[in-house]
Amino acid sequence: GRPVVIEMAYQLGKDDYSLQIDRIAEVRPDVIVHWGDAREAAIILRQLRERGMTQPFLTSDRAVSREFLKLAGPYADGVIAGYPWNPDSNNPRLAEFRERFRKRFNDEPDTYAAHAYDGMNMLIWAIQVAGLNRARIRDILATRVKPWPGVTGDIPFSAVLDDAGEVYLAKFEGGRWRYYSREDLQIPRGYIPPRERTARGLMNPSETR
Repeated sequence: GRPVVIEMAYQLGKDDYSLQIDRIAEVRPDVIVHWGDAREAAIILRQLRERGMTQPFLTSDRAVSREFLKLAGPYADGVIAGYPWNPDSNNPRLAEFRERFRKRFNDEPDTYAAHAYDGMNMLIWAIQVAGLNRARIRDILATRVKPWPGVTGDIPFSAVLDDAGEVYLAKFEGGRWRYYSREDLQIPRGYIPPRERTARGLMNPSETR
């Protein structure tokens, strides 16, 4: 429940973020959160570390990439990112997809390839059930009760058709990304952080002090 002490914007494609880093250094935050592309995340991280700023660095799933690791170099160690699935899962569907992807493209599938594959297969299934009718295709997907068995894991839909499946924390350590589930982090199911509970009227603000 700690407050955000500063929010900074920046221009994409730059190589020098010293102006923003100067401002961040002045307020001395406990944690630095960057939500953007891999290139900027890596450059900002390097410049923070070169300034001697050692706060934990949290970023988006776009940083879980070879581009980020190449640009960040040794500074990538300890970086944490939110991630929508677990590429280290023992899911047999994922193993088959990964093998076929490697054979065809001579490369590892990234998160966009895996999610696009799941989305395509969901759409093909809905068309097979509903026929070539847009309204029926939408209804078939909206009323599906069972989670979709995808390569990224089981995908249940929320009331507004968002993916309500598992999310993970990815941490770069020991030279590779490792993925931690709620159970790994001992976060109970249904847990709502204190600030969010206050915002929803589920907790008196005095309880967070």
